[in-house]
Amino acid sequence: MRVRAPAILLLVCAVSTAQAGPFAPKAGEPGSTAIASTNPGFTGWATGWTNYLAGSNVVSVYQEPGEALGPANCDFDDPYNVCTLGNEGQITLTFAQPIVDTDGFDFAVFENSFDGTFLELAYVEVSADGTNFVRFPSASWTQGPVPFTGAFVDATNLDGLAGTYGGIWGQYGVTHGTPFDLADVGLDQVTHVRIIDIVGDGRCFDSVREWFSDPFAPGDPIYDPHPTSVTGGFDLDAVGVFVTRTYRDWALARFPYPLTILDASLDGKDPDGDGLVNLLEYAFATEPLDAASAQRPQAGTSGRHAQIMFRRDANKTDLTYIVETSGDLAMWTEIARSVQGDPMMPSGPAPATGVSEVGDGWLKQITVTDGHNLGNLGGPRFLRVRVTR
Repeated sequence: MRVRAPAILLLVCAVSTAQAGPFAPKAGEPGSTAIASTNPGFTGWATGWTNYLAGSNVVSVYQEPGEALGPANCDFDDPYNVCTLGNEGQITLTFAQPIVDTDGFDFAVFENSFDGTFLELAYVEVSADGTNFVRFPSASWTQGPVPFTGAFVDATNLDGLAGTYGGIWGQYGVTHGTPFDLADVGLDQVTHVRIIDIVGDGRCFDSVREWFSDPFAPGDPIYDPHPTSVTGGFDLDAVGVFVTRTYRDWALARFPYPLTILDASLDGKDPDGDGLVNLLEYAFATEPLDAASAQRPQAGTSGRHAQIMFRRDANKTDLTYIVETSGDLAMWTEIARSVQGDPMMPSGPAPATGVSEVGDGWLKQITVTDGHNLGNLGGPRFLRVRVTR
């Protein structure tokens, strides 16, 4: 008994500290707000910089503010393609056109994290004149110091901080940015975005204050991998201007309905009678009032494996596309998924053996191959596309 009791207590502590927080999960997981660098919703990137103040623990080769301009690259072969801020360093970026508050996220900040757990964080501030800045509200629920070796930071414990998202192993050349909505700071448009490194030893604080706290007291301490050197602090890859395209935008352009009835009841209607309800017309980039435009998913085979082919609109960042397989039309198993405009990827307990996307623009032709061998099943195989928003 004396041996088992401590073991049980240690297990309980480990489970407690590993619990997920209340915020969106890392890139690639359902509900994540991460935005892929390849998402066609990006309409522009930072074009200029000012006030680069490098902090400590960063060598000169990484002190290149010009590397923060233009599109995010996540170049695994050239690690110098970032501007490292250093501990407590900062930089202000400018844009060819003002960033305007629209429906949804307005810009995204990219750090060069190559996975979803080694997360180096920064404050984000914006200004409409380059002089007066306002900081985005933030929250950090990470409970204690994060060592550099074996660093693990859970995105679900972070909100309102740049660096919350990184890349996904296996998606070469694709990184994920942390999105920001100007509505959160009450501004209609801005011309400057300032990034300020957070030293992850707890000396920096978020903006959360408990109701019983001193209203002038700092929030909770923020922890991220510390200490770091050579490329110490936040490694800024890019800041992109993002325009959210939503179901409401699409519906308003096609139906003479007032906003008050543009709700979920519209999703399941089929006004042109082509067998595709409005939500699927939106997802497959067809017209809800033109039956001739219908583009339904098609079935096929590759060798002894069933396939499904369909169109995916990468502009539709408010959608999740899920491909499922079944042998009896009753029990369905997920084999591939695309979330918020990200590429379709194998997923689920028995992932697809093949997923391809063809198309250089926003419209992608998807082919998903089921892993079950038709020759061994002794019966039919069914595939379907399920869309949610």
